[in-house]
Amino acid sequence: YHIEDIVGVAWGTKKKIYLTNNDNIFENEAFQAWLFDPAKKKKVYDAKRTEVALSRYIGRPQGLCYDVLLAAYLLDTNDHSNDIAGVAEHYGYTDIQSDDVVYGRGAKKGLPEDVESFFAHLARKIKAIDWLTDKLQEELELKGHAALFDEMEFPLSGILAAMEITGILVDSVSYQHLQLPTI
Repeated sequence: YHIEDIVGVAWGTKKKIYLTNNDNIFENEAFQAWLFDPAKKKKVYDAKRTEVALSRYIGRPQGLCYDVLLAAYLLDTNDHSNDIAGVAEHYGYTDIQSDDVVYGRGAKKGLPEDVESFFAHLARKIKAIDWLTDKLQEELELKGHAALFDEMEFPLSGILAAMEITGILVDSVSYQHLQLPTI
């Protein structure tokens, strides 16, 4: 997500989902107004990745209010899946395929040739994010982790995103002195 192109954007409400594979969306005034409006709450799957990727195109989005990946991780730190389908299946939502099924793996990885299949997958992700948010929040509250998520982990993801976007300055001479000799 640091250097890869954004090949599709999906967003929506319970009533309507919007999809595009045209990066001109980042120049659209209505999209920009929505993206940068902190009052327009946005639920995502991996807030840090979303912020870092969008910052390369248009800037950091405002109004992110929920991170499904982060909530799922807090509830099961042994699950290192970065695929929303795995999280969804764990909570009983089965109307989504894994990215590996849709995009392939390894040398065969790529976008589906049929743009409708690609858009359908993105739309299912939006629906899964919406469906999972309530389930995950309920379980966070039940296990007493809601405050941890709301007050520490979710805000920290924004700080980490800012750090990734800004980067760090490395003094190459000092860095070379830190390296161990090879044996």
